[in-house]
Amino acid sequence: LLIVDGGFRPGEPPTFHAAPPLTKQDLEELCARMERALVGILGRYKLIRTDDDTGGVATDALGACLLGAMSAGQREKRGPALALADEDDVETPRGKQVASVDGLNLYASGVMADRADLERTARYLLRPPFALGRFAQRPDGLITYRMKKPDRRGNTVLVLDAMALMARLAALIPAPRRQTHRLFGVLGPASMLRRHIVPVPTHRQGRAEGHSHDEQPPAYKQRIPWAELLRRTFDVDALECPRCGGRLRVVTVVKDPAEARRYASHMGLCETDRHARGPPELAA
Repeated sequence: LLIVDGGFRPGEPPTFHAAPPLTKQDLEELCARMERALVGILGRYKLIRTDDDTGGVATDALGACLLGAMSAGQREKRGPALALADEDDVETPRGKQVASVDGLNLYASGVMADRADLERTARYLLRPPFALGRFAQRPDGLITYRMKKPDRRGNTVLVLDAMALMARLAALIPAPRRQTHRLFGVLGPASMLRRHIVPVPTHRQGRAEGHSHDEQPPAYKQRIPWAELLRRTFDVDALECPRCGGRLRVVTVVKDPAEARRYASHMGLCETDRHARGPPELAA
């Protein structure tokens, strides 16, 4: 969760009132409430056993994948010992604003007044739950995942077979037609104060279609190019030429399949078969 550290009082314009600093007791009480809520949700979906649960856990395929993903799994003390944080852009805890209740850890850092720290934290929240660079395959066929930090017993790698890995990956897939990012409060789409809180849409450079030079172009929603989003989120520069290091740019967009096939074959980018077809459909 990325939370606004305070509240807005309605007005023209709304005034922001910062929340008082969290105390250790406040953090522990909040962590305890979150732990009770999470246990109730997991018990309602039969993902864990509760005190008042007389039935068994979920036995369907997705429930089994979730149970496997929640387990600690087989761990070994192989590979190099890892530091607590080996990534430069991961925020390191400052101070002692940490609470822990039955394995649930809640860390409250200081207020991020700097825009660079706020953007780095938002980018960190959008990152995937695992890193491909930490996977490796052993000679016996098992797959190991190098953890960010050793556990309490000093284990540094998680050992999985192919099916266990697929089950854990299946548990990470969001449910159909479910939003993965949600906005609440004054940042929500139905808030009357949203237009006063969020940044004002900017005008695009140049003259809009159908407007003269003297007319003011209409306001457009600010759009960030996909290449810039990749750079901010995954630190990947998709527009950097792998040969000379220069900048790539879009020359044209080919929509005709025959023309795209001819160009790709001429440039030696790929070999295509005009008689290729999709996989056969299985009979019901």
